Amino acid sequence: MQGNQSTIDPSEVAKFEAMSNEWWDLEGKFKPLHMLNPCRLDYINEQIAMEFNKDLSQNLPFKGLRILDIGCGGGLLCEPMARLGASVVGADAASGNIPVAQNTCAAI
Repeated sequence: MQGNQSTIDPSEVAKFEAMSNEWWDLEGKFKPLHMLNPCRLDYINEQIAMEFNKDLSQNLPFKGLRILDIGCGGGLLCEPMARLGASVVGADAASGNIPVAQNTCAAI
């Protein structure tokens, strides 16, 4: 890549920004992602636990870990990782998604 080229597709960013208020609607446009999320979370949690020798049966098993979720959207992975004790940073090209993730994770 040369100069200021980017891999970000502005039309994709605009599409997800337009849907930012729907991330946590379990029956909305992200319903398939919500349905897939438990399986996805189990896999990610198992990989993190194995890599960092964490016991998932313990309270706050990810305490002390810092996790970066690139392409976090509305925080569908950030929120459960924070509940497991991790310090989580979510990053997304669609800046409208960040407040949605922040509001969801603020209560943790």
